[in-house]
Amino acid sequence: MGQYTVTYLGDSTSEPNHYYKVNYKRYDAAGKIVEDFELKPHAQISAEMGLTSSPDTRHYLFHDLYTHVTALPIPKSANTGDAQTAASHGDAENDDKNYDAPVTHEIAVGDTIRYREGYMILKGMKKETAIQNIPLTDSDIAIGAQLEIVSNNKTYTAEPVYLIRGKGVYYFDRKAEDAGLKLRLSKILPDKNKVEITVYQQPENKKPWIVMRALDFPYINFLWSGTLIMIIGFLLSIFRRNKELKTV
Repeated sequence: MGQYTVTYLGDSTSEPNHYYKVNYKRYDAAGKIVEDFELKPHAQISAEMGLTSSPDTRHYLFHDLYTHVTALPIPKSANTGDAQTAASHGDAENDDKNYDAPVTHEIAVGDTIRYREGYMILKGMKKETAIQNIPLTDSDIAIGAQLEIVSNNKTYTAEPVYLIRGKGVYYFDRKAEDAGLKLRLSKILPDKNKVEITVYQQPENKKPWIVMRALDFPYINFLWSGTLIMIIGFLLSIFRRNKELKTV
């Protein structure tokens, strides 16, 4: 987009505003990054008013860069962020249909899983003491897989959990929405000193998207300076006129 390489990183919600993270990079002739920043234009969506956009701005000495959203899909009613689901329930199984066919990987701590848009590393295993406000008893065994995810030069974390309760096994998936992933710790393999991670990826056509516009306003600071000078001059003329009236 012009002199910038632009990447849509994802969104977040702070009602009533929806914020959309857009990364800008500018490279020199040698391919070195000379600028790297994020803008977060936001929008409000309602049935009565439709889409109401507010820009975010990058300020420079002689120009400003405005970014605003012009179209987007209907946002999810659920909270954004690293959503949490229990894969042992029917609603989670239905959620699996929103992803490509899952791929399983047997890995040990320190191993890397590569996927379409990046990679993830199993940083460690952790014994959980609580899961989504579910109290655990002494007979429960809950293990979390600490995953570090790298996608589009951004780093995320996720910790899917494997729970053994009585004779049942329960999976607590973790989503990295900005990376388009859902992750499941599907097996513990003590004989191999490994675990099985199941990776779900969003299809390309279901990934979040926005339509945005970027406007470069040259010499915008001169416009604001001129406006400020006009206001000051107008106020001075009022003070002077009042002073003249008092002396008459």
